[in-house]
Amino acid sequence: MNCQSTPFCFPFSTQEQAKEDVTITPLGTSIPTQVWNIVDNGRYNFSGVSYGYPLYSNYKFIGKTNYTIRVQNNAATKLIVTVKSPLKTYKTQTIWPDNTSIFSASGMSSTTQFYLRFEGEGGTDMDFSGYIE
Repeated sequence: MNCQSTPFCFPFSTQEQAKEDVTITPLGTSIPTQVWNIVDNGRYNFSGVSYGYPLYSNYKFIGKTNYTIRVQNNAATKLIVTVKSPLKTYKTQTIWPDNTSIFSASGMSSTTQFYLRFEGEGGTDMDFSGYIE
């Protein structure tokens, strides 16, 4: 896939690899509807590439009251990661270009459904990977 000719792009080539690695849904359709229970399913790995469009995680997360999130920003611009539910923002983390950040998100119950939103500062390109556990 030629990522330069599309507004957003996924860094894998087969459905099987996509299931094993990660999936990110482009912003604009809706927030994620599927739920990933961190306690039952374990760590969720993700990655994404976008040329100017914000991205959501493919899942809402539940299961714990405190989560560890690791994000590696491979782009040349700042990456803004937001941990949020439809009604509340739990954490906003800015990650400098070519840096990795490990941070926690807390303040929710184990049944609170929340998701991750990724945006390049000022609507710029993104290239990132990481996990939530």
